[in-house]
Amino acid sequence: MAKLLLILLTTLLALLPGCKNLDAGSREFIPGKGWVPVNR
Repeated sequence: MAKLLLILLTTLLALLPGCKNLDAGSREFIPGKGWVPVNR
């Protein structure tokens, strides 16, 4: 049982960095164009 938990924990920790949102920039809604990135 402990070995299974260790494998699950290791897998979870390996996948966590891949779940981060890479595009964290601000966006603004412009009618006709949709959501466009805003550089501030």
